[in-house]
Amino acid sequence: MKQKLSFAAAVITSIGLMLPASVYAADTGWVGSSEMDSYMSEMMEAEKVPGMSIAIVDSDAVTFHSYGYDNMKEEIAADEYTIYELGSTTKAFTALAVLILEEEGILDLDADIRTYLPWLELTHEGGPAVITCNQLLSHTAGIPDKYYAEAMEGTDRDIMRQTAELINGKELDFAPGDHFSYSNLGYDLLGYIIDLKCGTTYEEFVTQRILRPLGMEHSGFHLETAQGYRLCFTNLIEYDAPRYQGSLPDGYLETCAADMALWLKAQMGIGENVPEQLQRLIQKSHSNVEPSAFVEETEEYSLYYSYGWIISDDGSYITHSGGQPNFTSDIAIYPKENRAVCTMTNSMNSAPFYVTEGIYDAWKGDTPGRDMWGADLQLDRTLSIAAVVVAVLMLLLLIGLLTQKKRLSGKTHSRLWENIRLVLGILGGLLLCSIDIAAMILLDYTLAGAINSLWVWCPIGLCVLFWEMPLFGLLLLTASVRRRLLSK
Repeated sequence: MKQKLSFAAAVITSIGLMLPASVYAADTGWVGSSEMDSYMSEMMEAEKVPGMSIAIVDSDAVTFHSYGYDNMKEEIAADEYTIYELGSTTKAFTALAVLILEEEGILDLDADIRTYLPWLELTHEGGPAVITCNQLLSHTAGIPDKYYAEAMEGTDRDIMRQTAELINGKELDFAPGDHFSYSNLGYDLLGYIIDLKCGTTYEEFVTQRILRPLGMEHSGFHLETAQGYRLCFTNLIEYDAPRYQGSLPDGYLETCAADMALWLKAQMGIGENVPEQLQRLIQKSHSNVEPSAFVEETEEYSLYYSYGWIISDDGSYITHSGGQPNFTSDIAIYPKENRAVCTMTNSMNSAPFYVTEGIYDAWKGDTPGRDMWGADLQLDRTLSIAAVVVAVLMLLLLIGLLTQKKRLSGKTHSRLWENIRLVLGILGGLLLCSIDIAAMILLDYTLAGAINSLWVWCPIGLCVLFWEMPLFGLLLLTASVRRRLLSK
């Protein structure tokens, strides 16, 4: 569910922003203006965003813009030090950690990863398969990400190993190195390898070798974050999503806008006091344009997945988005223009992508668009209405079932009509019961994975609807069969 949501948004945003570098020269002064504040406030209302923090780097100027709340109940305003989970934009930090270990001779990116995980067995088309760290970094290993939905909750250290073992003995989706397919589990494998080989823990290595040298003093793992929220029948409710120790490398770094400004500047090579090793490896992380890591073609560029980043082939655009059950982020970097944006929110929504695109529009002199605002909320409203309607129908059906014997007692009914009603009831019941199964097959999830993904990732309205459909189907089947048995 995660990769289907967050990565799709990243690619859509990337395609929407791919225009010639020359257009960035225009700047109408919209950024930082009252018009920008109005735009953000209206967009947050349309998207039901509790809080949002933005870091903008424009050459040597760094500005922060925050809206809404860190905690709505306590009315704590969001600011540049509000802590959010990054989601999949964490992958750039994990990839950089791998590059550090490679440079220091601890990892070989082209070696069979069984060098580090000898217990790992993978197959392709029935035969043994070999994958490398390089393929994991570029999402070209063929790792089937459907098992990600079965990741274990908790913060126990052993969960990182258990998460890595989710793909042990599994069939790859395609031959390693064949083409690109986004996989969170691939980065979790990398994180576990880092955990095994770095001499400390994954979290400590990233913190001490990347975050602190860059001056990111307010970033790390297992920090106290802003209060998270999720949609519940079109309203925001507090939500403390489960923690997944094994998923730290693919999406659980926690940070604030103030620290992300330092990260953005380091990516563009204009950061102050950036250690030479980090600066060199950061630039390397933007350089992997392997044909097999091809993501998308636009009018201006080809997009590739490099080391934790989506990059254009001419190096003028770098991006990634991230989504967690109650946090969303988006990063857009324009190295040739020395401009970059990072937006973070404390709920799952599309606001960060609209912010990135709006600021881009302003930089090129256009009016920031509003066309897609409210799409997430409208979808939740539709699902919520459907859940309420189904609940009412189930209640009426249950009442009818409980009074069925009394209502049919002593009455004579056409056998043909009753048989038709029976067939229609059975077909309708089976259809309702099969909707969830069809959705799981379409998404390629197991029952456990589907239930976990729904409950953790999706709005409450959809969760309720998921459980209602088979129950409604069973009620309809029961009522139809019982009516036929009671009919004379």
